[in-house]
Amino acid sequence: MEFIEEASKLYADALVHDKSEVSTLVNMYALIGRMHILSSDAVVGKAEAAARMVIDTYFSPNKTFPELRLLIESHAMDPLREFGEVCREELAALK
Repeated sequence: MEFIEEASKLYADALVHDKSEVSTLVNMYALIGRMHILSSDAVVGKAEAAARMVIDTYFSPNKTFPELRLLIESHAMDPLREFGEVCREELAALK
C-alpha cells in the first residue's frame, strides 16, 4: 500500500511538473528495495516499471487541467493498475 501511495503522489506531481529532486524519489525506490526481499519477481518487475513510468512522465510535457480531466475520463491515468493486479494475484496465491 505504501508503494501505491508514494508512486501515485509522484505520478501526479510528474504530470504537472517537469523536474523533480532526486531526494523526492528516494522513498519510492526504498519501497522497491523492500519488495526485493518480500515479494515475487513479478511484483518487483511491475513496481520497477511503474517507477520508470513516473520518471518518464517528468520528462514529458506538463499537463493542463483540461488535459488531466481527459486522462481521467479515458482511464489512462491508472499507472499502477498492473502493479495492483499482480499484487492481488500474489496475495491470492498465498492464501
